Amino acid sequence: IVSASDDGTLKVWDAASGEERLTLRGHGSPVSGCGYSADGSRIVSASDDGTLKVWDAASGEERLTLRGHGSPVSGCGYSADGSRIVSASDDGTLKVWDAASGEERLTLRGHSSVVIGCGYSADGSRIVSASEDNTLKVWDAASGRCLLTFPVDGKLSCCAFHPDGEHLVAGGAQGVYFLRLVG
Repeated sequence: IVSASDDGTLKVWDAASGEERLTLRGHGSPVSGCGYSADGSRIVSASDDGTLKVWDAASGEERLTLRGHGSPVSGCGYSADGSRIVSASDDGTLKVWDAASGEERLTLRGHSSVVIGCGYSADGSRIVSASEDNTLKVWDAASGRCLLTFPVDGKLSCCAFHPDGEHLVAGGAQGVYFLRLVG
């Protein structure tokens, strides 16, 4: 298990025993999001310092620092194949990064406020984002084009694709939303 903290660190925990394994230090501000690559070899973290960092999950060594957002970075995640990272930022954008080189590949624009959460579909073809503009958006991961916008009745703080790629879940000020993509 990996956890992010306001003290600017991440901690890696043994899921069976609850024992702390590693403390990752390198961000200059609170860490607001984190996640593992599907193969468990890397960790990505998002910070209020405006950067993302990629870490070696076994050693805790920092591998890359991703810079490009103009504001705090709130959320992040890997594509299922581990080749891409998506990030959500207070600057109202999402960015897609090459996970090996750290090179920025796409900037997704369309939200009118802070973007808090993001994630990939299991097949890596789509990205979902949750924003304080009261919308959940689905994007084409290859082109960055917005495919769908779901307006809701309050600010959103998190989102995820179900592994079936057909269902979405989002949470926010007004509760939890379960959505099904049709057609």
